[in-house]
Amino acid sequence: MNKLKQRKLFASMEVEILDKGLSIKEKEIGKYVEFSMPYEKITKDVAVRTKNSEGWYTVAILFIVFTLLFSIPKLVNGKIENIGKDGEFIWLTISIICFCTPTILITKFKYITNTDNKAIYFFYDKKNQEELDEFLKSVFEKRDIYLKKRYSKIDMDFSKEKNLDKIEWLRNEEVINESEYNELRNKIINFEKDNRNQTGFKI
Repeated sequence: MNKLKQRKLFASMEVEILDKGLSIKEKEIGKYVEFSMPYEKITKDVAVRTKNSEGWYTVAILFIVFTLLFSIPKLVNGKIENIGKDGEFIWLTISIICFCTPTILITKFKYITNTDNKAIYFFYDKKNQEELDEFLKSVFEKRDIYLKKRYSKIDMDFSKEKNLDKIEWLRNEEVINESEYNELRNKIINFEKDNRNQTGFKI
């Protein structure tokens, strides 16, 4: 699975798995964003976040205040029959709608964090859970293959420390396991001096 397309109300997104990273296209009313994210910046940290439109609550409270401002004086003065003549019931109805709207429009996201403190967000619900999880699995598999192929090369034109830093980074990013790390580390440390002009080799 190399491409994922999602749509939620007035927003849509498309994420494609490429050789060196992800291509992301996001579209909503009056906005279009297209960018790429290299595998080096993508982590395996996945989280879920819920977002709703809290501005609706502010509008609801405002209309409730209007309703009370016009209704309370009529109640105090015993003019209950006049309640509603100034639009109190309309304002109350609008406030109820505004309170309910965020619940309807609530959006859940699953996102991958990146090393630059940004994230790639995906729409997430029960309907697309299996499809999204399968896509993320493909992303991480492609990421690991790319990073391992590129950074597990031991280049003796580099210092021993730099080679060790590379494989330690691969281990920290869960690209290689402990056994692979130890094998690479031993090869770097024990590599004979007369072979340092070799361009490199892969595990």
